[in-house]
Amino acid sequence: MTRILIDSDVGTNPDDALAIYLAARSPGIELVGVAAAGQRPELRVRIASELLSECKTGQILFAAGDGQSIRGIPFSRWGGYEGVGILDEAARNDPGCFPPAERLFQNWLGGQALPVTILCIGPLTNLARLISSNPEAANQAERVVIMGGCFERPKLGTRYLPLHSEGNLSADREAAWVVFESNLPITLVPAELTYQVSLSRAEAQKLASLPGRAGKYLAAHLQHYRKYMVECFGKERGVPAEELQSVGCFLHDVVALAALVRPALFQFDTVRTQIEETQEHIRLREVEEGRPMKVAREMDQEKFMSWFWKTLELA
Repeated sequence: MTRILIDSDVGTNPDDALAIYLAARSPGIELVGVAAAGQRPELRVRIASELLSECKTGQILFAAGDGQSIRGIPFSRWGGYEGVGILDEAARNDPGCFPPAERLFQNWLGGQALPVTILCIGPLTNLARLISSNPEAANQAERVVIMGGCFERPKLGTRYLPLHSEGNLSADREAAWVVFESNLPITLVPAELTYQVSLSRAEAQKLASLPGRAGKYLAAHLQHYRKYMVECFGKERGVPAEELQSVGCFLHDVVALAALVRPALFQFDTVRTQIEETQEHIRLREVEEGRPMKVAREMDQEKFMSWFWKTLELA
């Protein structure tokens, strides 16, 4: 049994919710906690708790970050529709209080004899804070799987996207530096790999048939997300709307989960990695004397999609 903590910015893009939902349904996985980073983290973690409320799982602890980077800069990624379809307006405005993410990490990593893996599918802020405040607890993590970063420009079809098309490491660059300079055993799933798979609009519509609140939420979420996606890719990445007509949603964070629970679907290399930073973007470099980490290079896309649908029981 693999015990995992998920650290996410669930609520804006649907792949976070899908990864969390799949983790709760994956055989051999015990989801022990979900933490949220990003703008309005209490709302984000409330979304996760409601999403999992009908899953037959053990006790899952929920926690929230503080809504800003480790330098105190507020997060900016926000669609405006977060929580629609799973929370009413009152709950979206006042989602309640949750314990600090740092405490959740400390309790599970420092207070448990059993190994825990951290799956990071959002900004690395919460993990960086733990490393800075309690490195002994952080070093108890069995491993850390991170969705984020680019060694090269991702491709959408035949179009090369700008490097800032990756949002997790870029959302808190200083946090990325802290995590990458730590001694934690890291598996990295970069954006140039995760952009290789997506759901078509017809496939994404199948998610509405998931049972209970999950299906209702994803149906509403995807309607709002498509408008946000087209605007985001047009303004920030120069992709015309017509090139996104067939795209229902991307599966970045689901790919990272698969790298954790189904590693046989991937080819991994051990790569000495260094962060390269400019004013416009953050990029990963393979260097001779950098930090060694495990990097997912290739995946069996057909088997990945088969695993995805079977785990959702929509095959």
